[in-house]
Parts: sequence; structure tokens; C-alpha cells
Amino acid sequence: MGSPTAAAHGQDTSDTQGGIVHYRVKWTNTATTSPTFPLSMSEGITSVVYSATGVLTITLANNFFQFANMTGGITQGTYNATTGACKFRVVSATGTTGVVVIQLQNEAGTAVAGATGDVMYFDIEVQNLKTQ
Repeated sequence: MGSPTAAAHGQDTSDTQGGIVHYRVKWTNTATTSPTFPLSMSEGITSVVYSATGVLTITLANNFFQFANMTGGITQGTYNATTGACKFRVVSATGTTGVVVIQLQNEAGTAVAGATGDVMYFDIEVQNLKTQ
């Protein structure tokens, strides 16, 4: 599947980079395993797969030219700075497959699994075409 048009799967912010698209995903954990689809706010997200401690592989509906940015947050069901997931880091982003891999972390930066009741929400920003 090729890159989407500006109106498909996401929002074209029409900034100076051209072709910037946002993919948003949100879910409430029912366990540490992969979330079940459909998810709220999951336009353009094909799957989210839990593969190792805190590692989530997010597959977008389309490939992209280059990864631009990712923001988001984690609201813990029961707060715990030591063992609870409260931040994340991007491990990799592969445009040809439309896959973004992230790792959930505790406050100290150690990989941890999400817990039941945690709410995850992410905004993945990619450039879907090269204009320069």
C-alpha cells in the first residue's frame, strides 16, 4: 500500500514540510498484552502488538517517506513511579513498512510493561511525501 493522500488516514497540517500526516491511537490497557481493536482514536492504525517488556510495535495503515515526531502520554491506572509505565521512547521507525516501535518506561527510564487500567495515547507524525 502506498503513502496516503493528504485527506486519507490522518490530518494534513499543511506545514512547510508538505505531506505531514498525524496518526493518533489511544487505548485503555486490559492487561500487558496487545490492545484489542477497534481502539478509540485509531484512524489509520492497523495494529499495536506487544512483543517484549514494554515494547509495542505500531503498524500504520500506510508507509511513509520519513518519521517526523511522536508525542503522547501514559496515564497510569494506579500510579507507581518505580514499576509503572509513565513515559516512552521511540526505538525505530521504518517508512517502507509503516512500522513505529516504542518502548514504555518507568520514571527512571527502565523498560516496563503497561498495567491494567493504564491509558495510552500517542500522536505519530510522519511525512508521507518528499517535496524538496
